[in-house]
Amino acid sequence: ERLEKGLPKVRLAAAGALARIGGDGDRSQALQTLEHALKEESGDEWAAAARTLGDLGDLSAPAVPTVCQLLQAALRAEEDMRANACADLLERVRSRPDIAVPALTEALASRQRFVRASAASALAAFRSDAAPAIPALVQALQDKDEALRAWAAHVLRGIGPAAAAAVPALVAR
Repeated sequence: ERLEKGLPKVRLAAAGALARIGGDGDRSQALQTLEHALKEESGDEWAAAARTLGDLGDLSAPAVPTVCQLLQAALRAEEDMRANACADLLERVRSRPDIAVPALTEALASRQRFVRASAASALAAFRSDAAPAIPALVQALQDKDEALRAWAAHVLRGIGPAAAAAVPALVAR
């Protein structure tokens, strides 16, 4: 209950510490506090919650569904900085590819090049689990942004043999 009261910065810092060093029950409560901040806070508090979840890495796996929902909402609302931060967070957590990869694939179609690049970078972290993104990555090889084209090729390399269908598009580049 103490994680629900107090100054946001202190509460979020305490939640991060508790998630890292506490037992399973404490970790669950801490992650709920951080997820709640992602849903309800803005500005510095939102960024602090996202940063803390990212710092926790795979311990933050239970928050991935929320982060994917927030990424998709940010894409629809054209909240590019928030979409970028969500993609970065998914890259740092590297968990739940079953829901993270489709959300990141959707972000490859963003109108903002930095969001597309963050999505591609995050997909690279999933390596072979990013295989469902192959059609979007092949399309990204045609993007006017050179950095995105390079990221798409990098992700396809990480996917491995399952990306063999992308060979003609890679050769054409």
